[in-house]
Amino acid sequence: MQSVVTTILFVLFSAAVVAQSTGDTIGQNQTLDQVVVTAQFAPTDLREAVSTVKVINRQTIELRGAANLSELLQSEANMRLSNDAVLGVALSLNGIRGENVKILIDGVPMVGRIQGNLDMNQIPLTDIQRIEIVEGAQSMIYGSDASGGVINLITKKSQLARFNGNVNAMYEQNGVNNLSTQLGYQQGKWFVNGTANKQKFEPAPDSIGQREQYWNPKDQTSARATIRYKWNEVTDLRLSGGFLNETITDLGELRRLQFKPYAFDDIYRISRSDVNLFFQTAKPKQYISQASIRASMYDRIENAYRYELLPDTSALIPMLQDTNLSSGLSARWTYATDRPSKSINYLAGAEWNSEYGEGNRLANTSEENSNEVSIYEIGAFGSVRWTPNKTWIVQGGTRWVIHQRFGQAVLPSVWVAYNPVNRPFTVKTSLAFGYRSPSLEELYFRFVDINHNVVGNVELQPEKSLNLKTEFAFKPNKIGSWQIDTKVSGFYNDIKNRIILAAVGAIAFEYRNLDEWR
Repeated sequence: MQSVVTTILFVLFSAAVVAQSTGDTIGQNQTLDQVVVTAQFAPTDLREAVSTVKVINRQTIELRGAANLSELLQSEANMRLSNDAVLGVALSLNGIRGENVKILIDGVPMVGRIQGNLDMNQIPLTDIQRIEIVEGAQSMIYGSDASGGVINLITKKSQLARFNGNVNAMYEQNGVNNLSTQLGYQQGKWFVNGTANKQKFEPAPDSIGQREQYWNPKDQTSARATIRYKWNEVTDLRLSGGFLNETITDLGELRRLQFKPYAFDDIYRISRSDVNLFFQTAKPKQYISQASIRASMYDRIENAYRYELLPDTSALIPMLQDTNLSSGLSARWTYATDRPSKSINYLAGAEWNSEYGEGNRLANTSEENSNEVSIYEIGAFGSVRWTPNKTWIVQGGTRWVIHQRFGQAVLPSVWVAYNPVNRPFTVKTSLAFGYRSPSLEELYFRFVDINHNVVGNVELQPEKSLNLKTEFAFKPNKIGSWQIDTKVSGFYNDIKNRIILAAVGAIAFEYRNLDEWR
């Protein structure tokens, strides 16, 4: 009851704070939501984007009461979410698993995948202004891990009022409690914004009525901050960063109830952090140039305990502790012309990504320190956009990939959009080649004990895919106060050398390449 009363008070306070700035923020959202940046040369009107971009704005996030990306995407078409009590929520898009879907924050990729997936529950939305989703292969622009699509989370970068803040609280009967807060300040050329989020899950006893449960208690804390300095009308500099800490408690079944009962418990501690530096200079209706550098860290520690009921004590179990540390460093530069008066515009860019992993379940026999592994990838890409008239848009490009281990690859793509003037329909189609290099886990993983035998495979080859996507959108004139908006789309995916975890024995598994998957 105390939690419910506290939540109600926070909700009332939140409504009061938000009411002071609603006029500014909603008006700003209505303008920004018409412009998309993901997979585009420059900020582009949504109706003129050559690829189909689905936009989820801040108002939709709040109306759905979504605290994290998992809760927001569960009702989206073409997406499937699967929940694991320990590994969290995994995503698949258009039938392609999460390791082929690149998740970005302001255009920069996140690291820290377990079994190829990022936990959607570990991506809070407190600081997110809107989300842009592009389905289909985007490897030409975003490189490896983007052969299924891209989800770009765009943070808040400005406000109209000098001060802006809100507090949001949520209480659910199933044991989920969430409290978040945001505070922003803008003065002259400076903008500072900070958010904090606290989420706790305390499940009610389930039907099995024992110490262990289907769902595990979870405690999560996160925060994020952005400092923006608008040097002049054409130059923008931003520094941002954040962290997330999460603890999952997996209680085991009591054994030997008649004499000195005991149980085996697992505690999982996850930590994420990142820092980003972004620079942009642009001349309206001429060009836009962007550069960014990002450092990320992900730490996952599993502690196994033996719990003694009599007396009430716990002790670490030797040899059953697991530490998984990964870090990533990425740098990206793009230059694009943005000349509406010209029929041809260009995009050029370069990207460098490296990842380092360390843990007692990683084994690299070719190195002296076998528990440390690393890999890097370099990409250069270019694209041309041709607009012969107001009806047609044709864009083509290619990416040249140089991988530390797997050599070179070339990834061409082409997009075509047909939007006849004064006609209520649009047709968009694309043909794109995708690419995904094996992860450090797939190459070097080694987990062998009395109950497990799961190993990586250094002989794996990169996945190479072909994606075809077509969409027909029909939006006739309004009938009174009614507006009908209809979209029909289809896709085809063909992946060569798809990487799977294959059974090679009774309890033995190894990562293998599958010749072809559609």
